[in-house]
Amino acid sequence: MSDKVRLITFERLPNPVSPDLPETLAQAVAALAEEWTVFESHYLQQPGISGITQPFDDWSAGCDLRDRFRSGQLSGVGFRSRVESAESEALPDWISWETPAASVGELLCPSAETRQRMQDADFCWLHVAESVDESSVGSLKQVVELISSWSAGPRDLTLITALHGTVADQQTPFASLLWESRIRVPLWMHVADRPAVRVPIITGSFDIACTINNVLSGRSSSSAESPAVDAPRDLVQLSDFVGCRMEREILIRLDRHEAVRTSDFLFVQQDPADHDDAAVRTEKSSALYAKPEDIWNVNDVSGEYFEVAERFRQSRHPTVS
Repeated sequence: MSDKVRLITFERLPNPVSPDLPETLAQAVAALAEEWTVFESHYLQQPGISGITQPFDDWSAGCDLRDRFRSGQLSGVGFRSRVESAESEALPDWISWETPAASVGELLCPSAETRQRMQDADFCWLHVAESVDESSVGSLKQVVELISSWSAGPRDLTLITALHGTVADQQTPFASLLWESRIRVPLWMHVADRPAVRVPIITGSFDIACTINNVLSGRSSSSAESPAVDAPRDLVQLSDFVGCRMEREILIRLDRHEAVRTSDFLFVQQDPADHDDAAVRTEKSSALYAKPEDIWNVNDVSGEYFEVAERFRQSRHPTVS
């Protein structure tokens, strides 16, 4: 029997970098960390559903997996509460999507028949069209309870994450070219035969597609491999490198922002048309933030690290050219 993958996505989840998370949310997040692996620095490479599905259209391996769903070699089902039309158009057509549930409550309390379909599919995607906050933290708890009710093999993979970041606190006296909370979201992973750990290595949305592909294809990346620093990586493999430093470059696109996150920095460029100050709209504005010390991205250090900032500006990557 092949290993299965369950992907649960929310519109938004509690900001992982918030120093003043309400107690009910803090308790829910802490409870997850007891049994789930936590990726502490996970970034949206693209917001929305396409941030997860795009690699399946771009990579040859992803296209192969997509074709196996279409041919019936793999079974894939999707369940969701009602979503906006733009998000609906981005839903992958290589898995079978059920009629949207009328409410989040209906989605998370399925019939016995629906629960069985969720459990039996090789790949089950559950999208909860809700932004979890202090008043709706029950939805996160319900998801965990639903997952716990499914029978699972020792290597079945479950992931929980968000498709969008959160807005910055309007009361802050600081300014940022790109707030951390807009691009950094929670990512939790559960595999029965692996311990729950906290992974400090930076990860991105495209790593999710890479991991799904590897699990459902019955293969994993070898630790002997040395992929490019900007290449997607298998999250299961990355969870073995707790305590190790790994050089990575996570490429990010958000609206007209283009960014690169490395272990030490976040470099951001913004289209001048989006800048609040008319004086800087004549050319692209950019900023370099030291990570992880600058948790909100408010202290531009491009003057202090001029060569680093210039390297990013001249990078071969289209997103920072």
